[in-house]
Amino acid sequence: MNLKCVNRRLALAFAIVFMPSLSMLASASEKYPERPITIVVPAAPGGGTDASARIIAKYLSEQLGQSVTILNRPGAAGIVALNHMKTAPANGYVAHYSTGFILANHLIGLSKESWEEILKPVAITGDLTNSVIVARKEVPVNTFKELKERKDVSLVFAVEAGTVAEGLAVAINNETGGRMNLVPFGSASARMMGVLGGHADLAMVTVAIAKDHLESGKLKVIAGVADKRPGQRPDVSTLKEQGINIAMNSSHWLAFPKNTPDDIVAKFSTALAQVMKDPRLAKDYETLGETPVFRSGREAYSELKATERVTYEINKLIAKK
Repeated sequence: MNLKCVNRRLALAFAIVFMPSLSMLASASEKYPERPITIVVPAAPGGGTDASARIIAKYLSEQLGQSVTILNRPGAAGIVALNHMKTAPANGYVAHYSTGFILANHLIGLSKESWEEILKPVAITGDLTNSVIVARKEVPVNTFKELKERKDVSLVFAVEAGTVAEGLAVAINNETGGRMNLVPFGSASARMMGVLGGHADLAMVTVAIAKDHLESGKLKVIAGVADKRPGQRPDVSTLKEQGINIAMNSSHWLAFPKNTPDDIVAKFSTALAQVMKDPRLAKDYETLGETPVFRSGREAYSELKATERVTYEINKLIAKK
């Protein structure tokens, strides 16, 4: 038997051995999803990111024909959730949902791996313009412009240590003369309770979280933190409008583990795109002050990288404080 014949037989044997495996892979993506999907959220239940994820999960369940559940993994500025994703199977059944605050963790030394080494983005799903800085009604200023002019006023700003929220507070403090004492309180809910309890004067939260207390008059809004005025409170001026040259824009985005097959990502992405156009979801999002969007591919990647840079610059301020 000549060498050419041997090689031909080996090639045929190889094809026979691997043909079932390739068939199984194709079949897996065609049948996807065959069981429930879990979305990991790096935030505690009750906050804006958790609420947003649960809205998406509800409509994804309808679109995909499988249950989509939320797994809360808060802590360490998103590192707990990212560590969970590092060991999650890359098969389309475990996803990650977050804001951009985790994007610069590797640049500021909170994690060894970058988000790109752990996650494969599916899409940006929501724009957040309703993050605001609230204050107790007794606070003697109504804007940061007033605080800048009032040399006799000193305030306590509730923050979550090591996060973008703290970096933003540092930046505002620098711009207003350094008359705010930044104190760690934890999550958005904890920060708001600190203000309501009189243990702090200011905190950054969403309009949705503070809604009842704003309506009751216990809290007031000092400023919006994005480039645009808060959609739920267009009467509130932005930091930039108050002479504070700072803006923090944020979005929610969804991702799979890095090695998730592209065909599964594409199938999930198609379903997600339909969900984000659902008028029922848009109505639910209104309660959170979030605008549903669907930006994927290079557009989403470029936006996430830009957010990474801004987040890094804000976090550098924390190190210098």
